[in-house]
Amino acid sequence: MKKRNLQSALRSSLQKESVDFEAKCRKADSIFTTLEKDKPNAPEEKKDAPSKKTETIVRCSVSMTEQDYESISHTRKRCFAMDVEVSRSEVLRLGIQLLLNTSDSQLKKALSQLHRLKSTTN
Repeated sequence: MKKRNLQSALRSSLQKESVDFEAKCRKADSIFTTLEKDKPNAPEEKKDAPSKKTETIVRCSVSMTEQDYESISHTRKRCFAMDVEVSRSEVLRLGIQLLLNTSDSQLKKALSQLHRLKSTTN
């Protein structure tokens, strides 16, 4: 008889737990539904606004003389002295920007003064 009472008690307990669990789930659903309704809608995207394109970063290896490498370090030190932190990559990118703003004659003159490196890959 004790076994039957134990089974009955367990069954009754599980049913009560199930009812309590379902009540808690309904309450949670109602709270989340209310929160979703109160949440401001996301602003619509304007069709006229230009989309921001993510820039692809490309890694490459370049050959240079030790003097060129030291020149990058020297330029970085100059920037640090002006309280501007700059990486080697930024120094090289800055040099590219400066070259893009030079005239063809200035670029040709600078190229004529550049020492060509012997390299198996270019």
